Amino acid sequence: KQKDFCHTALTYSTIIHVLTRGKLISKAEALMTEFIAMAEKHETSPHVQVFNALNGAIKSLGHESACQVFDVLVTAYAQMGNVREALHIIYRMQQSKRFRHMSMPMVRACNILLSKLVKMERIDTVWIVYNELTSSGLLRPNVYIYNTLVNVYCKEGKLQKAFELFDEMKNNKIIPTVVTYTILICVY
Repeated sequence: KQKDFCHTALTYSTIIHVLTRGKLISKAEALMTEFIAMAEKHETSPHVQVFNALNGAIKSLGHESACQVFDVLVTAYAQMGNVREALHIIYRMQQSKRFRHMSMPMVRACNILLSKLVKMERIDTVWIVYNELTSSGLLRPNVYIYNTLVNVYCKEGKLQKAFELFDEMKNNKIIPTVVTYTILICVY
């Protein structure tokens, strides 16, 4: 930060791309949160400005880090508790021609989003979001997603469903972790 210097959408998006490409994800997330806050302060549709600026930077910087950058964007919105904007970005990416040919793993961002919904006690929304993301092909569950979902069933008191999901996890060749077993043990 320099005196009398103010980042623009272009400088934010360029730096975020560079940080992401350099695998400095936590720094990219911190800057993304700052970028979103700046956009919210000055724009009526901040998510549109952020999305468009990042999308524009892809044209000049290349596609290699594009999915990671948008993963950082979704993560930032989710961590800020702005689930609606996080979902909006995911669906906008899904509809964008630019992203159709790219694989969009976004597992980390989706897990953070689902976990945030659990913390906000929006359990019904967890299942809606999970079903939409998996049916659209945007999300293939990994151990972290399964842990989140098993935890949701346990919180709801649906132990039979939790163990069915646990079995599905093993059938899908996803190895349960200590966290998985801890979630199941803590129910009893």
